[in-house]
Amino acid sequence: MVQHSKFGKVKRVREQFINRSSSKKLMFGILLFLFVANTFGQTTSISREQMKQDIDILFSTIEEVHPDMCAVYPKEQLDKDIEKVKSEFEPSGDKNYFFKHVTPLVVKLGDGHTSIHPPLSEPEDFANILLFPLGVKITYPDKLIHVQNDYTQTQNAVPIGAQITSINNRQAYDLVQEMMNYVSGEKDFFKIYVLEYYFTLLIHTLYDDSIFDIDYIVSG
Repeated sequence: MVQHSKFGKVKRVREQFINRSSSKKLMFGILLFLFVANTFGQTTSISREQMKQDIDILFSTIEEVHPDMCAVYPKEQLDKDIEKVKSEFEPSGDKNYFFKHVTPLVVKLGDGHTSIHPPLSEPEDFANILLFPLGVKITYPDKLIHVQNDYTQTQNAVPIGAQITSINNRQAYDLVQEMMNYVSGEKDFFKIYVLEYYFTLLIHTLYDDSIFDIDYIVSG
């Protein structure tokens, strides 16, 4: 039987990710872009021309330090896709906008050591945002989402172990499929492992939801 739960901001989730970001820094490899990080640190918006410069800087830097950047993603196709992304940039955007448009290109390199992580990484980033308040476990290969931790104030909004079937009318399987476009890795099982860690941040970065309607199934 499918059940339903609805809730919004939970302070404990924000505290959890502040602790995570201070105790476990960004993983390995090329983790965040260089020029764009400084740019967005000073403003909430960046122009189309600046974004074009940033994507060029990002990939030229990866090419300089990576032993074989295009082993999986042919250089000719990469260059075409970069130009396509540039042509689709809006006149301006914030760091989430840039992340959503550029990260899938980095993921297509097929290298778990070369990745861009969700823009939220420092404690001050969590001051005024609303985060998904459940930790999840995602199964492989079927990509089912199960509740692993409950960080709501009552800690019983959704039973531990329940299978989430949808979040805000987005089917769970479709969510996982889309999010995997933003997680680097050579193999899907590794990408799912990383996705579990970044699930809450990706929900915020990709959809900017502040209220969460969850459908779930409790086995037994």
